[in-house]
Amino acid sequence: MAISNRVGNVSSSPEGVFVYGTLQQGEQREQNWPRTPRSRQCATVRGTLFDLGAYPALLPGKDLIGGEFWEIAAADMPVTLQVLDGIEGYNQGHENLYERRVIFCRLETGITVSAYTYFWAQANATHLLEKMTAGPDGVHLWRRGPGSHPTP
Repeated sequence: MAISNRVGNVSSSPEGVFVYGTLQQGEQREQNWPRTPRSRQCATVRGTLFDLGAYPALLPGKDLIGGEFWEIAAADMPVTLQVLDGIEGYNQGHENLYERRVIFCRLETGITVSAYTYFWAQANATHLLEKMTAGPDGVHLWRRGPGSHPTP
């Protein structure tokens, strides 16, 4: 089902992943996606964004956070989540670095969809972090580009 056909109807089963850091187009881990997305669009979510240096951390909040929604074919979703879980340190047999959750995101077309995303699991350490500031448009963005920080 195409995203453009869901005007006014939020899908309860996520058809994609919202990313806000190194998995975005033009960023360090863009090439780690195991499948080509059906589409990729700019999107926003509500939260609080922190800069951890080599990558960002998203926590619940009210700020407008910018990123991308990658629409994934249903048949490709299990392998996509398995690969992304490994990258994000989620459910890998040790303490989670991030936790995968379902959220609502607003696409640049104005449509709201449900998506998987990764929230930082170390919420008790936010006093040690640098909160990202909003740009002139009120959107908090994290961008580094390839080669600007080392791969952990």
